[in-house]
Amino acid sequence: MYFVAMTLPLRPQTPRASLKITDGVYAHAAVHHAISAVDADLGRALHDMHRHKRMSVALVGPGQTTRLRLTFMAPDGLRYANALVNALSARPALCLGQTLCDVGPADLTSSDWAGVGTWADLMPESVGRHMRLAFLTPTAITKRDAQGGRFTALYPEPSAVFAGLARRWQSLAGPELPADLEQFVHGGGCVIAGHRLRTVQFRTTERTQIGFTGWTVYECRQDSAAHAAALNALVRLAFFAGIGYQTARGMGAVQVRISD
Repeated sequence: MYFVAMTLPLRPQTPRASLKITDGVYAHAAVHHAISAVDADLGRALHDMHRHKRMSVALVGPGQTTRLRLTFMAPDGLRYANALVNALSARPALCLGQTLCDVGPADLTSSDWAGVGTWADLMPESVGRHMRLAFLTPTAITKRDAQGGRFTALYPEPSAVFAGLARRWQSLAGPELPADLEQFVHGGGCVIAGHRLRTVQFRTTERTQIGFTGWTVYECRQDSAAHAAALNALVRLAFFAGIGYQTARGMGAVQVRISD
């Protein structure tokens, strides 16, 4: 399994045009078309991922020069990245909605949004009690009510965040996590030690969407190295997978920091 995070500088070709965070909803289709142009089988596999997509996209640093940040999470994750780089080498442009953008060189290593890892990189021996998540694009978390209906929540409580990451971990067939991890978190083993959040509202082509941005620090309060290590691993997964829903359409992009 490879986890590949990369960024691509985008510059709109139209003078005075600029990209917004909400234009991230168009990025998935643009990347899919580019990959399909050089590898139809990969493009088809990307298109057929409906639930737990093994790709996330987001626009970071919106303005005249914006970076498209995207990740691939698959055994052939490097193949996806290489196919995209090859496609952009032949035609260095992507169309996001109505905005045609020139694309600069891909960065897979040197920025705070890029990197390549494996399961071993997500589960190192060092363990930290404090985990900081910075929500840099609007984020919302899907939940179910008592009748089974779906709704979205705008507060990243530990039980919701780590349960969602654990489901993503399992969908990727990751190494075994402690069987009682959910109970550990729900019982106060991991709590919010600090936060600064705000809600934002934005319009997509389909509806008005609400999410939150800001940061939250989670703290392991109980002395359990196994549970803390598992939560650290899930936070590292969040760097690639994102948090909440619509992560393949620009939402839920996070940066992470783990410390004592």
